[in-house]
Amino acid sequence: MNEASSRSRAGEQGLRADRRSLAKLCKIAGIAAAVIGTAWLAYSYRQTDAAALADPAALPQVVVSKPLVREVDSRLGFLGQFSAVDQVELRAQVGGSLTGIHFKDGDIVHEGDLHFTIDSRPYEIRLAQSNALLKTATARLVLAERELYRAQELKRRDYGTASGSIRTRLRPTTSMPARCSRLSARRTCRSRPAS
Repeated sequence: MNEASSRSRAGEQGLRADRRSLAKLCKIAGIAAAVIGTAWLAYSYRQTDAAALADPAALPQVVVSKPLVREVDSRLGFLGQFSAVDQVELRAQVGGSLTGIHFKDGDIVHEGDLHFTIDSRPYEIRLAQSNALLKTATARLVLAERELYRAQELKRRDYGTASGSIRTRLRPTTSMPARCSRLSARRTCRSRPAS
């Protein structure tokens, strides 16, 4: 048994030696590959440095001219449309001709600011006509009241006739209500019994 055991031990030792030599061989191959890779990198690095350090090729010839000095128009013309984000429509409450505009397009305006001036002459003429008609109507009313009072006084005192006491001064321009009031005043004077 000694021989068999020694043989098996020798086989095991041979197997171990083979494994060791295989591991050594792999280590040596790895080291050799690392050395070759490092040498290749260093060589390629030196070539790029050498290419960079070499004299550059001759520069191309460039023709340069003297610059021109001119005025340049800084405005550009474009066709387009603008629309306001916020807009307000202004309308007068009365008609008439504008005599003044007191703002420019795009100005900021506030409530109560004067924006437009409308020609006031037509309104002043109408106001004067209305005032004249009012004064005429007031004067006719005062006259009618005086004539009525006078007629009543004459009738009360029995002076003259009732128809002669009332003077009617009707004009073609007298309004219908004024005529009616005068006629009714005349009728009341006639219809009252004499006292």
